[in-house]
Amino acid sequence: MSIKTWHHYRLTIIVLITSCFVSSGISAQTANSSLTSLNSDFYSDTSKVFIDDISYDNETDIFDYKNSVEGSILLPIAPGNEISFKYTRRLWKKEKTSGEFVTGIHFHINSERDGGTYDDYQIILGYRHFFWKGLNFEGGIQPKLYYRLENTTFSDRTHEGYGLFLYTMAGYQFEAIKKENYSFIVNVQPVGLAYSAYHSDNWPKDAAGNEADDLLYFGNISIGVRF
Repeated sequence: MSIKTWHHYRLTIIVLITSCFVSSGISAQTANSSLTSLNSDFYSDTSKVFIDDISYDNETDIFDYKNSVEGSILLPIAPGNEISFKYTRRLWKKEKTSGEFVTGIHFHINSERDGGTYDDYQIILGYRHFFWKGLNFEGGIQPKLYYRLENTTFSDRTHEGYGLFLYTMAGYQFEAIKKENYSFIVNVQPVGLAYSAYHSDNWPKDAAGNEADDLLYFGNISIGVRF
């Protein structure tokens, strides 16, 4: 082999080896770039899921629960001897507003009123509207299935029969404790009016002997569970 031919082969081998190293470097750089991109996408997606989970957990939306059961903690104390339990069922929901059907029971047990001892048994039928988050207005009727007023100071007989009670209240419901499938709630409704619309055996006077006032202030504080 001539010297010229040997130099030609050696130059060719050097070029091939150099090309291999360059190609390997480019491939490694490309692979590293792809791996970096994949890692970036992975951490981006993971962070998004994690952030979404945190946002979901921290965001309180009690309206995701369609049902609630609540009982009054105010009425047994003031005015006293008065019991009220309610069940609500969501009828519709749009963003932060919703509407609920309200039903329940309400009764007096040996209450001192209008110059006598009063008992009654009522059912509750109403509607509660949430304007924004927990801000709500409620209105309804409470048919008195039976009432009795006895031992009155202005009458020598017992008044008993059936009647009708109308009420309105406004307040705010908030979530006290949040669990996975339910939430403990408090509903404070300090503003309201009620009207004793009808008694089948009415009494015209109050305990002082004055004309009985059928319009009265009405409010409530309830605790319960949404599920």
